[in-house]
Amino acid sequence: MPFVPINIPALSPNLIESELFGHVRGAFTEAVRDKAGRLELADGGVLFLDEIGEIEPALQAKLLRFLDSGESLRVGDTKPRRIDALVVSATNRAVEIAGPLNSFRADLFARLGQVVRLPALRERPEDIAPLIEHFLKTRGERRRHFSPSALDAMTRYPWPLNVRELRHVVERSLALVDRDVIDVEDLPVEIRLGQGRVSSTGGEGALRSLKDVVRAAEREHFRVVLAHTKGQRRKAIAILGIAPETFYKRLAEYGLDAD
Repeated sequence: MPFVPINIPALSPNLIESELFGHVRGAFTEAVRDKAGRLELADGGVLFLDEIGEIEPALQAKLLRFLDSGESLRVGDTKPRRIDALVVSATNRAVEIAGPLNSFRADLFARLGQVVRLPALRERPEDIAPLIEHFLKTRGERRRHFSPSALDAMTRYPWPLNVRELRHVVERSLALVDRDVIDVEDLPVEIRLGQGRVSSTGGEGALRSLKDVVRAAEREHFRVVLAHTKGQRRKAIAILGIAPETFYKRLAEYGLDAD
């Protein structure tokens, strides 16, 4: 049965509704033909909404109506279509916590169903080695591997960006190291030095918010990737595995757009 993923932040707000629900010819200027939405494509299977916390409030109401009724209405159409699909969503935001900065509807959160919270990678270091092995296999690597000292350093590192950061470090190491054994000296400096761990002797001055730690680690990783690609933005976007809009937004935020 079909598995249909949709990465919400990768789409501009005016495209998400059409991507999800589809449209009929003439619904808007660019609608030159009828188009089935992702919901219709997922009929009988699974629709995966990645980063659902970023969905616009106006579209939340339409998604809630679909979850309640099981009917999808294309943009510009008057005839609903019956859809039977399992909707799975993911977010890194605490959408269940009410507050002035949270625009996520409580009724939509309740309708999405059972919540499964995945602990941060730093809370499950025993998963790091199996994940590294998985990433090596997905790249078709049979001989190349990380040395025990490199695995030890990677196990002790807190991974503020979680599994995505770990995957990027593995892919970066494979791209930069020609030897079969990737050693601790081949790892990024923050992993070799254990940066990002809270010092037990540094006092409160050494403590930072998780947001600051994540931003610092992400900025450094952007810098490393840009250096590796010699400033070639398309290659950097491919390595980072993010949408171009997100990439250029982060460059501006981190002051790297002039590099």
